[in-house]
Amino acid sequence: MKKRSLNLAERRSVEENYGLKTINSFPFGGGMRSNTVFIETNHGPRVAKIYPQNYSPKVAEFQAEVCNYLHSNGTPTPRIHRNLSGNLVTSEEDRNYVLMDFLRGAYPSRADEGVMELTFGTLANVLKTLSGFDTSGGVFEIPEIEIPLGDQLRVLEERVESGDHVIGSDFLKYLERIREIYEQYERDHGEADFPRQLVLGDFNLESLLVYDGRVSGILDFDQVRFYGKGFDFMHSFDNLCIDKETPGLELEERVDWEKLREAMSFYARKDRDIASQFPFFPLMHQDLGLRSLITTFNEVLSGDLPPEYLYKMGEVYMRRVEIPTRLGQRIIEVLGESLED
Repeated sequence: MKKRSLNLAERRSVEENYGLKTINSFPFGGGMRSNTVFIETNHGPRVAKIYPQNYSPKVAEFQAEVCNYLHSNGTPTPRIHRNLSGNLVTSEEDRNYVLMDFLRGAYPSRADEGVMELTFGTLANVLKTLSGFDTSGGVFEIPEIEIPLGDQLRVLEERVESGDHVIGSDFLKYLERIREIYEQYERDHGEADFPRQLVLGDFNLESLLVYDGRVSGILDFDQVRFYGKGFDFMHSFDNLCIDKETPGLELEERVDWEKLREAMSFYARKDRDIASQFPFFPLMHQDLGLRSLITTFNEVLSGDLPPEYLYKMGEVYMRRVEIPTRLGQRIIEVLGESLED
C-alpha cells in the first residue's frame, strides 16, 4: 500500500465519527507502516490505520482490544479511540480504519547501543502483560495464520505441479528440502506440549519506537496469535543474532551465540519461567521460517516477485529453516547457559 494522505471523504468520516475537526493530514515518513496516516486535529495529533476492504472488522477490533489492554496496563502502545457509536473500528463502504494516539519516536537500529536489552527486556514485559489477557471468548487471527502450515505447503506444491509456471531446478531443490523439514516439524510439533498464551506474532525492531533513549511505543498487532512465548523471542533472535547473507560461512558460524546468550539474559531478568519452554524454541523458529519461505515462493509464482529474486535470495531464505533444523539442540543448550551466567 503506497503512502498517502486522507482524501476529503476520509477526513469527513473522521470528523463525523469521532467529533473532531481535522486540520491537516499527511503520510508517515517513519515510525509507522505505509497504511497509517498522520492527522492533525483540534484535539491534538492522531493516527489513522486504514485496513483494506477485505480485512475483517472483527479481526481489526480484536487487535485493537489487545492494543488497548496493553495500554491500560502501562505498556506504551497507542490508545485506540472509540468512535461516537462506541466502536473501536469504523467501517466505510471501501475500507475499515481505527484512530489512535500519535506516539513520538523512531525505529531502533541493530547498531544502537543497548538494543539487545531494549528489545528483549521490552518483549518480556509485553508477554508477561499479555498472559493476563482473557482469551476465553476466542482469538481472532489473520487468515494466513489460520491456514495450517501443511495446507499452505500443499497449495504451493499443487501450483508447481500444475505446470502453469516455469520452474527452475533450484526452485524444485528448495521445495523438496522444505517438504523434508516440514515433515520433521510436523512430527515434532505433534508431540509438543508447551504453554500457550497471546503473543505478538511479528515482534522485531520495527515493532518499537524509541525516543530519548527509552521505548516510547510498541506497534504492530496484525499477527497476534495464541502460541508459545518463544515464538516472539525467536523472531527477534532471527533478526538480531543471525547472519543469513555473508557468503562462505558455515551454518554454525552464522549464529552469534554470545548475542543469543545476551538476549536471553535480558529476557530472563523479567521472566525466568521461560526456561521451561526452551526445548520448543527451535520448533517455533521453524514455524516462522517455513511460513516465510512458503509465502516467498508463492509470491514468485504469482509474479509479485521476479524469479531472479529467488535465485539470488534462495540460500539466504533456506538458512532461516536450516538453522533451527540442524542447530536446534545447540540453541537449547546456549539458552540454558545464559541463565547460569
